[in-house]
Amino acid sequence: MATQHCMVRLRLTDGSIVHAASYLCRDGVLIADSDSFGEIQLRLEDLSEIILDPAPIRPPKEPAPKRPIDTAEASERTDSKPEEKK
Repeated sequence: MATQHCMVRLRLTDGSIVHAASYLCRDGVLIADSDSFGEIQLRLEDLSEIILDPAPIRPPKEPAPKRPIDTAEASERTDSKPEEKK
């Protein structure tokens, strides 16, 4: 399922984000139409950021596979401690 590009991204003062397809600001209240929540009304003081025409959110990339630990190599590292200089 392809995600639809939103017109505005609203960041609330608690750090949460709401995406909206349309919005209207009237009398200190922002009225937005969100696919997730329907029509919502937010006081302007509850918003920390309004991002117009935001870049699409992309999922994180798959991390590179980690190399398995060689137990013999790991024990050599802990056994051979450098000598302290006096």
